Amino acid sequence: MAAVKGPSLSGARLYRAGRRWFSRSRAIGKRAWLSQGDGSVSKKLLPVVILSAVALFAGYEYYRAQSLIPPDGVFQGYIEGEFVLVGPEQGGRIKELDLTEGDDVAKGAVLFTVDERAARERLNETRAAEARATAELENLTSAQQRPEQIRILQAALGRAKADLDLAVTNLQRQADLYRRKVTSKEHFDTARSNFLKARAARDESQRQISYARMPARQNLINAARSAVEAAKAARAQAEIALTKLTVHAPVNGKVQQILFRAGEIVAAGQPVVQLLPPARLKALFFVPETQRASLKKGMEVRIACDSCPQDLSATVSFLSRDAEFTPPVIFSAEERSKLVFRIEARLSEAGRFLSPGQPVTVHLAGPQS
Repeated sequence: MAAVKGPSLSGARLYRAGRRWFSRSRAIGKRAWLSQGDGSVSKKLLPVVILSAVALFAGYEYYRAQSLIPPDGVFQGYIEGEFVLVGPEQGGRIKELDLTEGDDVAKGAVLFTVDERAARERLNETRAAEARATAELENLTSAQQRPEQIRILQAALGRAKADLDLAVTNLQRQADLYRRKVTSKEHFDTARSNFLKARAARDESQRQISYARMPARQNLINAARSAVEAAKAARAQAEIALTKLTVHAPVNGKVQQILFRAGEIVAAGQPVVQLLPPARLKALFFVPETQRASLKKGMEVRIACDSCPQDLSATVSFLSRDAEFTPPVIFSAEERSKLVFRIEARLSEAGRFLSPGQPVTVHLAGPQS
């Protein structure tokens, strides 16, 4: 560790000279007062007394300012945490939240739940829509008539065939009688007409059965299949929306702050719980431009604080490229307008007990340490 730089020699000499000058002036004034006897200070000695007081004050202030300047390689900083803000993806009223600030939670643990009644109703609605679309598709892809109706049509076809057989027999008999001049042409024409009617009735029954066994047109079937796929997608989305109402911890961490309580309404994406992962603590400090080049990413630095272990270290993870003014939280004895660079150092596992905002002293590791 670099040795602590004390006040400059000129400041100490100025301080000691001012004290001697003030002491001599006070002694001279005392003798002059005793010699005059009236207790009044000589006008010639008054400027000497004033200058002695000014020199004493200036020397003391310079000495005190120099003693407050930290040595090279030592910087004041504080601990900062990278918090994880956890909120619901679906808005609603918080139903359950059984956490207290300071609790340790594991990744995947339930943090809180949002009222799921509306989401559950939506899921039931999508399931019913899917079942309806599936039934319509099955109806279109199956026969257009039910089996009972097809059996009725088959019975009608049997009657039509029997009527046709009878009409054929009657037509043959009338044709034979008409050739022998036994019957009139009128009876022959009637038998022939009955035969044609019976054949047409049989053909009609056969076509009705064939049509009853055919599915619907292909474009209707395609539309029904698309409706089923859309219903399945809506049901899957409703299931996902329902599961997202139970919010789990995305990482291991400690509960730092609870922003909403059970019974309060939150919007989608609004933070409810603030977590601090143990590996996301870092020391933040600022270095002047003259010492900026001595730090590099991956460099190890030592951390010191009240009640901290001696072997506490951190690794430089970020070096700002832009200069800035010294932040108010860093109490610097140098000029406030001096530009500094922001540096971040990731704490080792031994430093995970530190708290955000805790002040620390950062020592650069190197030949001077």
